[in-house]
Amino acid sequence: MSLDEFREQLSAKLQEVGLAEDDVRPFVCTGSPLACEIMMVGFNPSRNVDVELFDPRIWNDETGFDREQFVEYYDLAGYQQDESKWSRNHIFQQNLIDELPTYPVLETYLYSSITPKKGMLSNEQRRTDIFDWLVDTVQPKLIVTQNSDVSKYFERITGQILTRNAFNTVNYRDHLCVILPISHLSKKWTFSEVASLRESILTLLSLIESPEALNQAHDEDYNHDESVSA
Repeated sequence: MSLDEFREQLSAKLQEVGLAEDDVRPFVCTGSPLACEIMMVGFNPSRNVDVELFDPRIWNDETGFDREQFVEYYDLAGYQQDESKWSRNHIFQQNLIDELPTYPVLETYLYSSITPKKGMLSNEQRRTDIFDWLVDTVQPKLIVTQNSDVSKYFERITGQILTRNAFNTVNYRDHLCVILPISHLSKKWTFSEVASLRESILTLLSLIESPEALNQAHDEDYNHDESVSA
């Protein structure tokens, strides 16, 4: 799939599920979303940004998504909405992404519609069609969740109990991958723990290069404090 085909198909999917006129943010990444091997999955985006999904200021059919440019608009929206420039969660998440340069990360959401609070999502907006399309299209090797509701969704769909702070091998939509449920990055993480998480992810992804290792991935653990609640 080319990037212009990605744009056209995702736009068509948003139209199909009735979200074409909504404020949505299905993903954020650096460059091509098709190259991403890791998905970091949140519940839904909360900050509205005055830039469309495929606005030419942040999207190019040749190079993909311009995350740095998007962050400028994101920060501006935060100031305009009387919010801090970056939350602790975003700082730690960005640190983790920056330290995984050989494995591009797609930041995405179970639900794409933007609302200040997740309880404001309507029933019509609580559809995973866009997220599922992204999973089918990108085929990530690792899915990182830092939201308990997202983890529960995967447990319900896969019929498998996920161990928090550990790598869980699952079959999601006929796609074999690893899910890592972690405590939310806004809660009690230290920089050293984020660095440890990064090393464990790099080790896992190097092992996944061999098919046999994927079936053993659930045995890996990065020893983050289990007392931290999600």
